[in-house]
Amino acid sequence: MAWDTNSTQISSPQFNRLRNQLLLFYFLAVAAILGFFSTTIYLLVSRDRQQQFDQQLQQIGTSAAGIWEVVYHEYEELTTQPEYAAYQRTLPRDRQGQLLPIALAQLMGKYQTDTAPPLVPGTLLDTTHGIAWYAPTRALLIYEGALFSLPLPDQIPAEGLFVSRDKTRSFLQPIYTASPQSGQELLGYVAVTGTLAELETELEHLRTNLFLGVVLVAGFVVVAGWWLMRQSIAPVAASLAQLKQFTADASHELRTPLTAIQASAEVLQSHPERIHPSDIEKVSAIATAATRMGHLVKDLLLIARLDAQAPDQRGWHVIDLDELLEDLVELLRDRAQAAQLALTYQPQATAKVYGDAEQLQRLFANLLSNALQYTPAGGIVTVTLQQTGKTAVVRVQDNGIGIAPADLPHVFERFWRTEEARHHYRDGSGLGLAIAKTIVERHHGHISVQSQPHQGTCFEVKLPC
Repeated sequence: MAWDTNSTQISSPQFNRLRNQLLLFYFLAVAAILGFFSTTIYLLVSRDRQQQFDQQLQQIGTSAAGIWEVVYHEYEELTTQPEYAAYQRTLPRDRQGQLLPIALAQLMGKYQTDTAPPLVPGTLLDTTHGIAWYAPTRALLIYEGALFSLPLPDQIPAEGLFVSRDKTRSFLQPIYTASPQSGQELLGYVAVTGTLAELETELEHLRTNLFLGVVLVAGFVVVAGWWLMRQSIAPVAASLAQLKQFTADASHELRTPLTAIQASAEVLQSHPERIHPSDIEKVSAIATAATRMGHLVKDLLLIARLDAQAPDQRGWHVIDLDELLEDLVELLRDRAQAAQLALTYQPQATAKVYGDAEQLQRLFANLLSNALQYTPAGGIVTVTLQQTGKTAVVRVQDNGIGIAPADLPHVFERFWRTEEARHHYRDGSGLGLAIAKTIVERHHGHISVQSQPHQGTCFEVKLPC
């Protein structure tokens, strides 16, 4: 992706990766903060609604306990007074003929006469609550509402007890009366039950709304953060573009004087009789330094062009990796023999990739040059080619000086070299592996390295077939 900063376009995977990481961290931080506050709000509201629900049950239970004597008096009249025997026979009984628990409306039905208006069918409570009155023996006598079937626990404290079961919550309250002889006397129990369905539905709506709110706010924040980040890093992008342009321009401008220096040194070396004997070593040092600077300038110019230009696939075509690697190995075989190294190529497939032949040749040439350069005499450098699915895998392995584990994360950084590598080969620039990684990324591939000190190194390149 290119950034437009003062008409300067930058296309850098590292730059874009850094931007995306900053945006991701910003999003995660905002989402964490919003999630924390949303969770806090939900817990506070949930606790408050639970307390309100319990208070409602407790209030209903206190009121029901207050009318216990009236209700129990009416129940005794129904079961003992002979004038209500005819009505009592209409009430439900068990197989043994014992009166089953009856509703409050059934209890008061004994007062119905032909002249009195009929009782309104149904209950005084809605289907979300229920009240049950129990005898001191814990036998259920009278109920009101749809929720009343609840076995009493063995121990019920005087201040009451809350019990939750099957998505319902109940408040159990023992009923006492003050007796001059024995203090408090247990009259019975009352149980008020309410369903948690409405409360759970309300809390579920709250969770949904909070989640949607977090998502929407986080989305707005990300959009705003992206815009702010783009504005804030625009100067950095412009500076980076100027630095890369300067590198490209300087590398290009240095090529001409370096070429002149190299040509002059070669002319002097070709006519040693014209040079004072004491200056021969100086001319040789100039030629060596000019050659080294020429390689460095070429590398800088190449990497600057790779960074500054978007991948141009007009010159890409299908490349036979087997043929490319075989030609490259043959090209470097004389160098390997001069260094007393065994260079072998072991193809296990004939993979073809789509890309720039010159850049791919430079990629594998850099890896092979490193392997040959940092492998002592008598060592082995092996190149293998495999195909796994739709991926071509090339490995360049040696048994050279190796790389310490702490240095592995830095091997693809520009101008970075290990101390052992500097000691082993002083002329390196530290750009070869950086160029290799850039070429691999431009071809949508992946490069990795595995190494052990003094045991060898293996670079693995994966390219889409």
